Amino acid sequence: MDRIADWAVKWRFPLEPVPEEQHNIIAPGGEEVTGEQQCKRYLSAKGRVVEKMSWRGTKGYWSMRCAACPQGQREANEACDGCQERQRLEINGLGPRLYVWTVTWRAVTADEQASRLF
Repeated sequence: MDRIADWAVKWRFPLEPVPEEQHNIIAPGGEEVTGEQQCKRYLSAKGRVVEKMSWRGTKGYWSMRCAACPQGQREANEACDGCQERQRLEINGLGPRLYVWTVTWRAVTADEQASRLF
């Protein structure tokens, strides 16, 4: 999950496309700016902290299959540590550990974005 969140922080979502007549923008250094770089504003999470949270769910959050078993068995497998842990938690009325990673994007202008690109 950490790798997915780190990847998501790099995403940029264009908010306002540049009008057609301004499509041949030249960036500092003489390079032509094309595609998504031509947007006036973006949603960007660059430099933002990824928030991580976990909690213990209720029994209703268990799936029908064991995530630890090689074949993802439906019935408990005595040889599987994951099945034994699940049974122990279920007996105590507990569910699986649930995780949430939150990435927060903010609107940035093309000038802010360009200073990060070049």
